[in-house]
Amino acid sequence: LLFSSPPPADPSGMIIQLLKLPTDPALNNVNYVQRFNRALTQAATSPAVRKMLDRLFDCNCSPRHACNIAVQVLCKMNREEGIITSKDFLAIGEGMLVETHVEVIKGLSVLELYMLVAMCRLEQKERESPNFEEVYAQYEEGQLTNTSGSSDRFSRVAAYRAFENLLALELVAFADGTRVVLKRYRPATLLVGQQELHAALQAHPKATPFLKRWLSHEHVGNTAGHF
Repeated sequence: LLFSSPPPADPSGMIIQLLKLPTDPALNNVNYVQRFNRALTQAATSPAVRKMLDRLFDCNCSPRHACNIAVQVLCKMNREEGIITSKDFLAIGEGMLVETHVEVIKGLSVLELYMLVAMCRLEQKERESPNFEEVYAQYEEGQLTNTSGSSDRFSRVAAYRAFENLLALELVAFADGTRVVLKRYRPATLLVGQQELHAALQAHPKATPFLKRWLSHEHVGNTAGHF
């Protein structure tokens, strides 16, 4: 994982502290400082920005990451207006989430990578909210075409543990609100895109050539018809 301690209880408060201007009467800028800080607090505590910051800090809560977020927001600020708005936060959010997802995926196990790729392939088959059993069936189908000689066969129990870890990392989320159905049968949604997954696989030290080809839908082996 990218963090060794839990995310802060209030990511918005942390960002506000990093960007907040100090009041210094000697500089004769008290009115501007008050206006800037008021706008900053309003923007950082808006529901949309809070949700975005929570997602960013869930993936990486290091002080360096927090400073990077603050700098990116400051760079987006309209210099003529001289204040930070919620639009400035949201403008940097999507790009940073992509980068963060890539970094998280680069730290996954090979089996966890297979679960993500299997979900991605199911989505491209217009099965957008598969449950674990469907994901595992897709994984097994892919292994029928794996003639690379790599040892990529894993048990259903191990795969389910990997799937649960993807849920914990918020790379996958349940698509329904019910808790009645067993977890393995609940529909789930992939929270990363194919481009993010492709970039992470290319940089992952243990991603096999077969796994990379499988994501790209390249047929391998003599049983490619199973694709």
